[in-house]
Amino acid sequence: MNPAPFPDLESEGGFSSMLRSLHEVSMELAVLADTASLTETAVGWGLANLGFDRISLWFIDREDPDFNVGTWGTDESGNLRDERGARVRRDPIIAPPEFYEGRVPVLAFHDQPCYDERRNIVGRADKALAPLWDGSCIIGELSVDNFLSKRAIGPRSLEILVLYARIIAHLHSLIDTRTALAAALDQRGILLREVKHRTKNNLAVIAGMVGLEAARAGSAEARETLGRVGSRIGALAALYTLLDRNTESESVRLDEYLMAVARGVMEGQGAEIRGVGLALDVRPVSVRAGSAAPLGIALNELMTDAFKHAFNQGRGGRLVVRLSGEGGRAELEVSDDGPGLPADFRLDGGEGLGLGLVGLLARQVGADFSWGSGPGARFTLRFPSL
Repeated sequence: MNPAPFPDLESEGGFSSMLRSLHEVSMELAVLADTASLTETAVGWGLANLGFDRISLWFIDREDPDFNVGTWGTDESGNLRDERGARVRRDPIIAPPEFYEGRVPVLAFHDQPCYDERRNIVGRADKALAPLWDGSCIIGELSVDNFLSKRAIGPRSLEILVLYARIIAHLHSLIDTRTALAAALDQRGILLREVKHRTKNNLAVIAGMVGLEAARAGSAEARETLGRVGSRIGALAALYTLLDRNTESESVRLDEYLMAVARGVMEGQGAEIRGVGLALDVRPVSVRAGSAAPLGIALNELMTDAFKHAFNQGRGGRLVVRLSGEGGRAELEVSDDGPGLPADFRLDGGEGLGLGLVGLLARQVGADFSWGSGPGARFTLRFPSL
């Protein structure tokens, strides 16, 4: 079996490209309904994209923590294999106690024996293990090897492995919480607060990891992409912080949420150092909980684009965010005092998601999206409110 043409993760370009791919797949995995789908999809995607020959995903047995139980793995030919019936005792030599205590981020081994599903030795390979850390404890391990290609497992490949393992663990934890919520309707209030709390914490951890990778990225493009990803996740985290304090889940005070998003963008963009000010003119407006996240991400995109286009090359200025509502309709306006929009401006005219994403979000909440220029750029969303 010939190895697939995987990107060179040890190069700056390959590493940055894989970080973007991890963000994309994390969004896809987040919508899966159960842990069985999550584990199968996560292993399958990893085989197809990460550059490791074999991948296996194991979780600590909740009834007997000395054992691990299988989910999905890879056979000796590099094909996806159902390992959900497997149960093996943890080897303290391979994975010492400090690994499961969260004190070791990754383990790498050279020329180790490889086993088939009957635990027979079928060859040797370099291996690596990353703990599945869900924000509070280790819940399992993600193992990989180079059994087929003997392709070297370098330092950046290990970084990608650790990041992917943490994404899987956080999403597994979220699905577990959602499942518990559905199975215990009589405890709906308690479990709903737990979902909000854990979601808030997990989003904060993922945003922190993305921020660290953005700071370390070697290219300006990678830093910008990862910074934008982190900002979007931060907008979602701000919503769950608000929901965590609110026992009423049917509606959200949009004015409070958008103020938190706006201040988060200003801090993340280094507005004070760049000489960019913020004017907030927001009136009390409530919307359904399902509409808040799209509107928060839309505000994040509009403000981020202003920093990119209106306040570039050392130019300072002022951003204005206005929110008002009356008679079941509300209006959000974001404007700047930059050079304004080009004459041929259109939503899909630039690179990346950007303002095109705002258009998609507007349709999602039934909003009208318009823009204008002079002086500066101005974007307006008009949408239903409570």
